[in-house]
Amino acid sequence: MLRTCTQKQINAFYVESGKLLVRVWDKQEGTDFSEISLSKGEFYKVEPGYYHQFQGVEDGIAYEFYWSEFESDDITRRSEGGESN
Repeated sequence: MLRTCTQKQINAFYVESGKLLVRVWDKQEGTDFSEISLSKGEFYKVEPGYYHQFQGVEDGIAYEFYWSEFESDDITRRSEGGESN
């Protein structure tokens, strides 16, 4: 199975029904990993920098979310032109 890793993006999983298994590897890309079993109504967040994968264990509905944390130094602004009215 494929393992994925993001450097800045957070991945999260929510189970509406059924069961989902999430595996998370250590940051050094080793062979050690944790297994997190999610059931109906449960949520789990994978922080950036961790390899992970997920697998449906029972038929159901699960959601995978992606988002990035705000970094104040991520935006560069430059004014051009005159005043706006």
